[in-house]
Amino acid sequence: MGVFGVDHHSGQLVMSLTGHSDGVNAVAYSSDGQLIISGSKDGTVRIWSTLTSQEILSPLRSSNGSVRSVALAFTGTAAASGTEAGVVCIWRLFDNQSALQQLTGHSGPVLSVAFSSDDIRLASGSGDCTVRTWSFETGQCLAVLRGHTEQVNAVIFSPDSGTLVSGCADGMMRLWHAVTGSFVVADLHYDIHGICFSPDGKRIAVASGSAIYICDPKDGKMLWTLPEKYRNTRRSVAFSPDGQSLVTAQGKTVWSLTRPWLLVKPSWTVLLEHSSIVNSVAYSNDGLYILWASNDPIIQVSNAGGQKKTFSPLEGHTSSVSSVAVSADGSSIVSGSHDGSVLVWDAKTGQQKISPLKDDIRVLRVAITADMRLIAWASGNGYIWLWDTRTARQAAELIRKPSKWNFRMLHQLGISTSPLSFSPNSQWLACDFALGKAAVLIWNVAKRQPSTFSPLHCRSSPCAVAWSPDGRLLAAGCTDGNIHLWSAATGEPLAEMFCANLGDVESIGFSSDGARIVSVATNEVHVWDASNGEQLHVIDCHGECVHSVAYSPNDRFIGGGLTHGIVRLWNAETGAVITTLVGHTDAVASVAFTPDGRSIVSGSTDKTILVRNVSESESSGRLGSATLNGGWLEGLRGELLLWVPAPYRQHPKMYLCCMLIKSGHAFVVKIGPAGWHCGENWISCWGQDAANFVSCTSYLGLVL
Repeated sequence: MGVFGVDHHSGQLVMSLTGHSDGVNAVAYSSDGQLIISGSKDGTVRIWSTLTSQEILSPLRSSNGSVRSVALAFTGTAAASGTEAGVVCIWRLFDNQSALQQLTGHSGPVLSVAFSSDDIRLASGSGDCTVRTWSFETGQCLAVLRGHTEQVNAVIFSPDSGTLVSGCADGMMRLWHAVTGSFVVADLHYDIHGICFSPDGKRIAVASGSAIYICDPKDGKMLWTLPEKYRNTRRSVAFSPDGQSLVTAQGKTVWSLTRPWLLVKPSWTVLLEHSSIVNSVAYSNDGLYILWASNDPIIQVSNAGGQKKTFSPLEGHTSSVSSVAVSADGSSIVSGSHDGSVLVWDAKTGQQKISPLKDDIRVLRVAITADMRLIAWASGNGYIWLWDTRTARQAAELIRKPSKWNFRMLHQLGISTSPLSFSPNSQWLACDFALGKAAVLIWNVAKRQPSTFSPLHCRSSPCAVAWSPDGRLLAAGCTDGNIHLWSAATGEPLAEMFCANLGDVESIGFSSDGARIVSVATNEVHVWDASNGEQLHVIDCHGECVHSVAYSPNDRFIGGGLTHGIVRLWNAETGAVITTLVGHTDAVASVAFTPDGRSIVSGSTDKTILVRNVSESESSGRLGSATLNGGWLEGLRGELLLWVPAPYRQHPKMYLCCMLIKSGHAFVVKIGPAGWHCGENWISCWGQDAANFVSCTSYLGLVL
């Protein structure tokens, strides 16, 4: 396998290990990540190389029935397994594998085995309700630890080897002194299937019959547990090497949780969904990959990074979320819904900051001033409401449009949104003149009066409005596919209409320098030159309807909300897809970037708001838009990214954040917060369709 792969291919299969003839009960990595051990119902233990994905030894057999648990010594020189017959087996891998050492004493199947980090002791947990510790050197039984009332499903040593933890089907977790055998009992009330320590030894994660628990290793007290609505049987759990994430198996699904003990609501990532029950999961030592085994005979390795499906919803609305906005300092998120409410959220904690703001009819669009003093929302009855955040009450006057339309008439017109946008200086509010009318109205926020030069007339009804970041320009997208651009100071038209002629322009936005405009009409995203109306390029969405678009603050990305619950990031210069975020279960009606560009907020008709981190897409966007020039892959600004040796320059192809060299070999660069990573012996790299594998063993690239 080697060190390869890309964060943004989360959950994608990297390697399959075939050889077992029956379901695989347990898998584990060696401490250096070079070996994988597996134990199967077929009665064999197999040792695999992660560099070649091949077995390095003949299958290890003990004739003691199904292998229920496995472990590798920290030196990687020995392996242990627990068997159905109650025998603990030890193999010295590189001395004489035929010299099998069998440790007897248990009267039930050995369901878990673990080495201490110093390789002095080996622990085993059994269906006979006992835990045993053994001398790794001599095989002598050092202690029999009693007290559990049902089968012991999990045992593990602390990183310093001083504490041994065991978990039982009766819900009891016991923390034993590894030498004296004294213990502390923690009653978690649910049968325990898996236990692991955080790398620093400060937390214990427990996978139980209903949830994931985080416990204090000093006294076993519970520090955090999964909220009730997310609970279900968990079979296995593992900490990432940096201690920031957990991976767990639930039925046929493998999940990842990011720092759950620090969050009010858990942040979930569905890494993969399998066709059979997943029995065991483990992280590689570098945290890039997840090893997993199931009731089928194949062991698989998948990428650990990125997001396939993320569950960190801001839940509170009872109907479709129609619009979201982020405050200028990134501290607050405002959302409006067809349930007639406007909610204000703390962007860090996900909690509501104030009581819901209620309307009598559906809220179609929300906006917040740059100084965060006022929140505005447009409702389906033709009114715009202002809320003063400093006084925590409705502004003294109601801004009323010249004509009043009810929501039924709105639907008859085919209009689903009401354009609304504050100017960057918070002094002006742009909206449509009247629902269904072909004009844009600009209000003086302080005076609650229209400007002297509005309304600004259009050929058809405006669907979306946006101000340039410097406040000099105002753009409107209309139902006939045209875009109008005016001087915000005088109301004079500045450029001819952009003729998209693709139907309603549902969303529009400026780049941070005001030089470009992005718009969406039906299933195409258009990028325009704001100075002359020239179309720069079109992003083909392949028939997928896009409802909302926005530039990232650094102008590298365009984010879009799509019909099938998808949020997509495109390279703003080339239109190439950078990443696709799933998680919503229905159409994404609105998207907005946080001011630091690290996250994108999306509101959906599934009644939820999701906040996703997209900061790592910065690196993949650079590689995805690179061009080959004189042997170098160059970034958009001419920066040198990667040297490609001459034999491999003729067939380069970019796939997301992978570079594929179509000459029988492939080269893949790992991109993440730590930067760029590449090296020698790249094995089983991504194929053209990111599903097949090709191999290369030569050195293919150098990153400076």
